[in-house]
Amino acid sequence: MHHVGNDIVDLTNPLNVKKIDDPRFIKRVLTAAEREQLTASKYPLEILWSFWAAKETAYKVCRKLDLHAAFSPRLYQVSLDEAGERQGKSGIEGRILAGKVSATCGDIRIRVMISREYVHCMGTEGTSGLESMVWEVGRMEGPESEADESSFVRNLAIKGLSIRLEKPPDAIEIKRFKSDGGLGPPFVYIEGKAAPIDISLSHDGPFAAYAFTKISPFY
Repeated sequence: MHHVGNDIVDLTNPLNVKKIDDPRFIKRVLTAAEREQLTASKYPLEILWSFWAAKETAYKVCRKLDLHAAFSPRLYQVSLDEAGERQGKSGIEGRILAGKVSATCGDIRIRVMISREYVHCMGTEGTSGLESMVWEVGRMEGPESEADESSFVRNLAIKGLSIRLEKPPDAIEIKRFKSDGGLGPPFVYIEGKAAPIDISLSHDGPFAAYAFTKISPFY
């Protein structure tokens, strides 16, 4: 079973938009090679947050392999292929970038989807796992809080699992357990039993996203 990670960044948040003009932040989170690509890009804001989402995605994969894995952004080297982008009518809308992250746990293959409103990255150890991954992005309506965001993304993922497993939502749970480093990654339980499905959850502002491995025929 492949380990998966995903991360989403809200591009409508003014604080996120301002970071493109914050050289101290950029130097703190990007490597020299990433800063060169950022400077050369036609879409620096989207590329900045694509790098960030890719690093977060890779970290989530690494932490499943090692609960003591640390998140130090410049230890995660992102390579994005902007030449392989697919553009929509607006030039930026609908771009899909492929790439990899050279991480502390090895190479993580990634796919980044960029819309006008968000950047969403998914990743796994192998390309075959990336191709078979199930994912979805949802948007909350109304004012959100951290608790609301967490509940929303869990419910969104449970709904997606329910459809693909052909089981009622109340038969599915997503649990996280405490470890020395805080809360560990999420696990899927079906009818009270741990399921061989690796899942990743993320949220930022009104946006939430999940990604999980292809479901075993056992289910």
